[in-house]
Amino acid sequence: MQAFLNKKQAAQYCGYNVDTFSGFVRKYPLPKYGPKRNRYKCTDLDKWMEDPEQYRVATHRAKPAGRILSTAEQKQLVFGYSLSSMFMQ
Repeated sequence: MQAFLNKKQAAQYCGYNVDTFSGFVRKYPLPKYGPKRNRYKCTDLDKWMEDPEQYRVATHRAKPAGRILSTAEQKQLVFGYSLSSMFMQ
């Protein structure tokens, strides 16, 4: 077996068709090699097949801890003044 495989060969090596393999690689990205970054190492494929979770990429962003501040509230925190106090003199 070759040390580096293209996508079709890698899919066959793992026992998947190319479309299924591509879907899994989107969810659990593997390192790619070669000048065109289109080759996979057999050793990486073996590790990936044993435990794909080690390659998982987060698919959602964390929610903000608190509420989102208005522009006026942000300016008050950053600059120490509010817009209403500027006009009430």
